[in-house]
Amino acid sequence: GNPVAIMVRGDRDVNETKVRKMLNATNVELADPDTVVRVTGAQVGFAGPIGIKCPVYADEEVLYMQNFIVGANKTGYHYANVNNKDFELTGHGDLRNIMEGDICPECGGRIEFKHGIEVGNTFKLGTKYSKALDLKYLDSKNQLQDVWMGSYGIGPARAMAALAEQNADENGINWPV
Repeated sequence: GNPVAIMVRGDRDVNETKVRKMLNATNVELADPDTVVRVTGAQVGFAGPIGIKCPVYADEEVLYMQNFIVGANKTGYHYANVNNKDFELTGHGDLRNIMEGDICPECGGRIEFKHGIEVGNTFKLGTKYSKALDLKYLDSKNQLQDVWMGSYGIGPARAMAALAEQNADENGINWPV
């Protein structure tokens, strides 16, 4: 119920799941135009971090930007040559969607998007069923703990569709032996 501002580069998209986790919130949604005017004093499209009346969080990428453009919290105006010293952040983190060409945080290589086929599912079940069944294990301190469960399944219909898709040509399906 409280507005916050999330800063990302203009060609990036905010990842609502990451924002929700950072704020420890159950729900996040885009502010309606009336809330934007109340918090910024400007119409949608002119919000910026300088003088805004709400907490401001930035994607990590913003921390390394220099001389960028932000809304001036006045309809029709923007500030140019803005730097991080010109405003105060409440916090920062990984708050955007990854894009093709980004640097991989694990290996340092470039992210490439490829097509894939889902033929199986993994579900984290937690302790819901183990508690109901009173299923426990002894931990390293010899204490009883609830078992954490998961489920994995391969869908036969999905596997057949994947086989057909991968083994078809202009003459039809070439089923593998």
